[in-house]
Amino acid sequence: MKLQKAFSLKNLIAIVVVLLLGYLIGMASQNPTGNTQVQTTLPTEIQANPTLQSTVQNTEIPSETIESILKNLTSEGVFVFSMADGNNFHLFAYHPAYLPLTRMTNGIWDDCYPAISPDGTQLAFASNRDGAWDIYILNLNDGTITRLTNTLAYDSRPSWSPDGQWIAYESYINDNLEIVVQSTTDPTLPVLQLTDDPVADYAPSWSPSGRIIAFVSNRTGNEDIWLASLDETNNRFKNVSQTPDAIEANPTWSPDGNQLAWSKSDGNISTMWISDLVHPPREMGDGTLAVWNPQSDQLGGILQSPNDTYLLGYHVQDTSISIQPIHLWGEVRGIVWAKGLLVQIAVDQYKTNSSATQVELWHVEVDATVTAPAGRDSIVPVQDVEAPYAFLDDQVDEAFTALKEATAAKTGWDFLASLENMYTPITQPVQPGIQQDWLITGRGIAVNPASYYAGWMAVSREDYFGATYWRIYLKARYQDGSQGEPVTQSVWDFTARYSGDTVGYEQGGQYLNPPTGYWIDFTSLANRYGWSRLPAEGNWRTYFEGTRFNQLVFTGGLSWYEAMVQIYPPEVLTSSDFAPFISITPKP
Repeated sequence: MKLQKAFSLKNLIAIVVVLLLGYLIGMASQNPTGNTQVQTTLPTEIQANPTLQSTVQNTEIPSETIESILKNLTSEGVFVFSMADGNNFHLFAYHPAYLPLTRMTNGIWDDCYPAISPDGTQLAFASNRDGAWDIYILNLNDGTITRLTNTLAYDSRPSWSPDGQWIAYESYINDNLEIVVQSTTDPTLPVLQLTDDPVADYAPSWSPSGRIIAFVSNRTGNEDIWLASLDETNNRFKNVSQTPDAIEANPTWSPDGNQLAWSKSDGNISTMWISDLVHPPREMGDGTLAVWNPQSDQLGGILQSPNDTYLLGYHVQDTSISIQPIHLWGEVRGIVWAKGLLVQIAVDQYKTNSSATQVELWHVEVDATVTAPAGRDSIVPVQDVEAPYAFLDDQVDEAFTALKEATAAKTGWDFLASLENMYTPITQPVQPGIQQDWLITGRGIAVNPASYYAGWMAVSREDYFGATYWRIYLKARYQDGSQGEPVTQSVWDFTARYSGDTVGYEQGGQYLNPPTGYWIDFTSLANRYGWSRLPAEGNWRTYFEGTRFNQLVFTGGLSWYEAMVQIYPPEVLTSSDFAPFISITPKP
């Protein structure tokens, strides 16, 4: 059958190791195309408590081992998550010890936010396979797919009622996300709108008791976890996180209904917390998109660094690590951890199509008309781009062109046709305060900020251990639900520094509510093509160029110095300690 989305001190060392591991894995696994291929081997002996691997498995399982694998998965359950795959998000099945990464869907559309029904026989998910975003239900018994919603509005993040008769989901109503409830068995019943607030309410999670729905809302000024009591009318809503200095997201109930988990970000990295709603919540560890195992004694999650994604897990009782961080090749949008029919289907899908490998989005083609000294890269012209110097390193120009085409297809307009900058010759002056200018390497681009001031670009701020990064959203040309998704993150207003308000000036801007309409996550898309974002310089609040919000680089696993010597002889550099070209002055 073929199926078609308060950092704690005790974790500092672990996270540093994770990020370093991710860097080393990335360097070790680069193939000639510049795409990252994850390669591991399945343990030769399946043990009761195997040592979990550091990278996602994609090695073949011997046929004689599959039945024992199925037995173990029947007991342990399987992860099914939506992950960036090529130009879309597809569903994958995986278990760190027993099942290599297995692609479950493979259409030219997005499938996100899977949700398993309480009886384990149906999988709901959000998809734009028919144009607009709707909720679909996969019958795991016969493989049929039913379209539950059929509107031009954005419908996503389904959550089942414990009897399987209803689904709660987020819907974009009057330019705002609200929580609605719909029958899964009687299409004639009207859709019930649970929330109606001027700010966004989204990411519902229906409690196993059936009488409470948890969700995210910023009705108090920042994102908190709220509960909606289905037995109340006047005092239905209650804020259970109440953290004005942090942002909460992704609530999820344990299968036994005794605890609620969510993630919290306070400017360092997202951490996962659990609460029985009686005692104060306790921290589990770093991660987001919390997911409970079927026994409710482990909590899985996704660890998101600025440019990399990991799967990990914890024992609930003592918060010890149950799944060591495992590097994934793309961002994740929704995850379940389930037993039952989903396990058998995942194994059947593996038998049919084997383990998944990453989709190749471009390949390097060396320009034979441009030559460089032996052992070094050429700087080659890039067609159909306006920039002061429309050139890139010969190893990355195809990745840029492929990204340019994909961005135009996703947004409906050619965002990368005009750039603020690309390659900067070494004879040009370095921007003041920029320590390592990647534009000089031929592996960087600076997108045109005019789109930001014109309202076609929105930028959100993300902080990791004191370093500030930016996420770029591009407005979809067609605002009819056929392109993009609503933004749930607060966005950053750079212009507030010029408004005359002292706070905006000192902070380098201020937060604004998410913009209305439909947007494309350009940062996520660019990352799939090898283009990563850079941290802002330490002086970004007072020096606008130091924000580097519009810069992307294709490192290919190289340091700045290593990238420099790909095109320049080492003796050109002012020193061997990666110092910038501060001494270089422009020609008269």
